[in-house]
Amino acid sequence: MSARDKIGDPRAASNPLPPRIAARIRESWWFALLALALYLLLVLYTYDKNDPGWSHSLAAANVHNAGGVVGAYIADLMLYLFGISAYWWVVLCAAAVTWGFRRIESVPETDRRSYAVALAGFAMVLVASSGVEALRLYSLKVILPHAPGGIIGALAGDGLASLLGFTGVAPTFPSLYNNFKRIVQTETHVMILMEMVHDARVVRLDSQHLPAGQQPEENPQWDVGVEDVLVVPSVEPLDMAEPELDPNVNLMYDRVPKGEVELRVTSSVYSKDEHRLGSVKGVAVGEDGVITMLALQRGHLWWRREVSVPVDAIASLENDVVTLAVDKNELKRSSSQRGSS
Repeated sequence: MSARDKIGDPRAASNPLPPRIAARIRESWWFALLALALYLLLVLYTYDKNDPGWSHSLAAANVHNAGGVVGAYIADLMLYLFGISAYWWVVLCAAAVTWGFRRIESVPETDRRSYAVALAGFAMVLVASSGVEALRLYSLKVILPHAPGGIIGALAGDGLASLLGFTGVAPTFPSLYNNFKRIVQTETHVMILMEMVHDARVVRLDSQHLPAGQQPEENPQWDVGVEDVLVVPSVEPLDMAEPELDPNVNLMYDRVPKGEVELRVTSSVYSKDEHRLGSVKGVAVGEDGVITMLALQRGHLWWRREVSVPVDAIASLENDVVTLAVDKNELKRSSSQRGSS
């Protein structure tokens, strides 16, 4: 007889209930998690600022929240702390429901430390989402007991913004922003892809940088394409004099064939009345190599949509800029007609 048989299975000793009863108990817990997820979704969705809540004192004869007075207080507290990001708690409960459903019949042996890591990751996502909401989505027209992002978003967003600035703080949050760079190197080139803005840069390794003050020589076969400033020179904060900066320092440009222009995914698209309509999503090219259609991406975040622009509606193509031959209202009417047809 082995030592394990003499001592007994430690997992069996920790759960003396029969397997059938243990499965029914786990099933009861699963139904409780499901009810909790639906209840949280219901009370958050039916939040009304005129109901009594944790953030304000109000005597109301009728409670509009579907969860009653308790639901009104819970929704008010969660939305006050996290803003719209409070819905991440519903996502957590839904994940727990999925996790529990797979363990109703049997409990696989797992490391409980992974649960702590998952909860820590959820806390990071919750704080980061609240921070991004407070910084970037402050103009949302939603009914909340506090500003978008809540108290947690204000603490996280404003705290980092004071250190890194309004523009620099957003990529530091791990949610909603894809803050990764992909680097691919060959013997002659290096490609750097910034996934957050979907912009790729190809740097040649077999050439030298121009010294400061020297202009690139004109080449009958090449033109200068898109130009980017890599690093803005810094100036002493107490130096109030206008700095003399060499325009060629920290400037990167692409070479394009003579007489051609360069477009990229982030190139701006303007109407003939000088309204920025969006950015280039892509182009369709015929068999003869001529552009036949432009894919225009409009909107922001989850309101993005793609509009197909025929080539006869394009007035001009320049480096990193597309100008259409129609104004903003004409584009709206034509895109709505194509969508309804």
